[in-house]
Amino acid sequence: VIGTSESYLGGFAGVNLGTIQFAAALGPVTGNGNHDFVGGFVGANFGSIDSSAAAGSASAGANSAVGGFAGANARFINFPAGSIPGSSFPVGTITNSSAGGAASGGAGSTVDPFIALNDPTSASNPPAFPSVVAGCTDQLCGFLNTGILPPGSSSTPFLTDLLASLPGPVQVINNLVGIGPTQLSALNTAPVVNIPQTGGVTLPPQQQRPSPSPGAQNLPPGFDRRIIDIPPLTETNLIKDEAVVHIATATVTVERLRAAVAPLGLEVVASENIAITGSTAVRLRFTDGRTVQDVIRALAGIQFVAVAQPQYVYRLHQQGGDTTPASRGDDSSPKGDPAQYILEKLKISDVHRMVRGTNVTIAVIDSQIDAAHPDLEGVIAQRFSAVGAPEKPHSHGTGMAGAIASHQRLLGTAPGARLLAVHAFSTSAASPESTTFNILKSVDWSVREGARIINMSFAGPKDPSLERVLKLAYDKGIVLIAAAGNAGAKSPPLYPGADPNVIAVTATDAEDKLFTGANRGKYISVAAPGVEILVPAPEGEYQITTGTSVAAAEVSGIVALLLERNPKLTPADIRRILQMSAKRLGTGERNDNFGSGLIDPLQALQLADPRTATTTPP
Repeated sequence: VIGTSESYLGGFAGVNLGTIQFAAALGPVTGNGNHDFVGGFVGANFGSIDSSAAAGSASAGANSAVGGFAGANARFINFPAGSIPGSSFPVGTITNSSAGGAASGGAGSTVDPFIALNDPTSASNPPAFPSVVAGCTDQLCGFLNTGILPPGSSSTPFLTDLLASLPGPVQVINNLVGIGPTQLSALNTAPVVNIPQTGGVTLPPQQQRPSPSPGAQNLPPGFDRRIIDIPPLTETNLIKDEAVVHIATATVTVERLRAAVAPLGLEVVASENIAITGSTAVRLRFTDGRTVQDVIRALAGIQFVAVAQPQYVYRLHQQGGDTTPASRGDDSSPKGDPAQYILEKLKISDVHRMVRGTNVTIAVIDSQIDAAHPDLEGVIAQRFSAVGAPEKPHSHGTGMAGAIASHQRLLGTAPGARLLAVHAFSTSAASPESTTFNILKSVDWSVREGARIINMSFAGPKDPSLERVLKLAYDKGIVLIAAAGNAGAKSPPLYPGADPNVIAVTATDAEDKLFTGANRGKYISVAAPGVEILVPAPEGEYQITTGTSVAAAEVSGIVALLLERNPKLTPADIRRILQMSAKRLGTGERNDNFGSGLIDPLQALQLADPRTATTTPP
């Protein structure tokens, strides 16, 4: 932004009377003459500005007010409070905002890294405003000269007529999550006013008024609204120096994003095309000590960013034990190991006489799976690494795959299933963990590879990107299974288990008692054996494991049996069948400990029979 003498210049607005939230100004602002009010974000603010940022430098000549964020934060006299609905006008307020650029001015100037003049008096002799509109007759000029708003009938009475009457571009800022009132920011993008020495007013050529929703055309097909996810300060399950954004793959390039975020001090680390949403997910990193919250607020100002959120972290919490040898069974016709109490409890032998989950594809999003284990021989159909680095097979991923598809010394719930082994959890940290970015890649790949079921034996915070991707997968008919979580009775709901499109599984022991470490809540759907379960371990070994992770894997196998019996079942059908057929534990039809109760594969298969089953939409 460049202007001459006697001007109000700002990277986002020359003058603000209304309300601005979650906005950013990136470029430099320069006053080439004298007596300018110059700010990296706004020249003069008489309204409300919140959670916004300026990244460019601000400079001016002699006798100017120059601030890294605002030249002046001021007030109009003779205007009552509430003159502009939703704004602090006539008193300027700037909250939760920041400036990153330098400020400089000529002789006699007032210069400050943030606000040059805060509530200045008339002695500061500001440039002429609002006299620049003294001679016009439209409604905005009338308001500035008289303080009287035109009458109207809507909740923002003067908004429609006022916007239509404005002589220059107007920025209308909508609530970033698509709800709430529209807020007026009059004159936020007003043209620079030049006052010639001969007097009078000269306005530069007017531009076409922008759309009220400047980012709407850049929404990817998979998102129906813009998402700005600012986590509470108490949220710790995130990477402190990273953020994740989505841009529309069809209309916005990564290079365009790179150029836009560079002035904000952000570096593009990696990007991935997420086909199911039509978006490109991008990892951004910052190293200047800012909080994730501040960075996301700044990203909100880039209108083509469809989603801005933290890089959330998910962990595997399964309780493992020592490796143990398994009893030798008859490998030619596997019946499982005597230590597998699940086989008798769920009548697995009777079930497998009818169905074995043959050729039903299950994606297992987990740590590295040992495909060479004898019990997993031939069951891995495809492999994918979201981690991007080779790692040794891990006990958790190998155990979950075995709970589903073991077929030698052990017997999984669906020994005929085809597994998609998705390496999303890295073991390079103290405990295996994954991120928003890697799980998004994993779910998207699983959908493209034709998974009928996605097993997610992990838990973590609510994540808007993951929520959207799972909804789209659900709408495609994919059954989503997740662990309820092992954080105990007092834990808040954990995700993705608590997602409404996901079937959350809790764990019980050999006596149908609840695993003491399991989460509780209304999102629990069903229970499955999950205490002291014998499963494969890397390098041909076996292990005893406990938790809701292995219970979820068992249910994924049971769902494969149902889909073999009736491939037309929808995710809604599967949930209904599992819950209706479950053995009630505790009181009532369901409760927050066990959900609808312990899974019963034989009863579920009867309800899934295509001769009697009724299907419902997803």
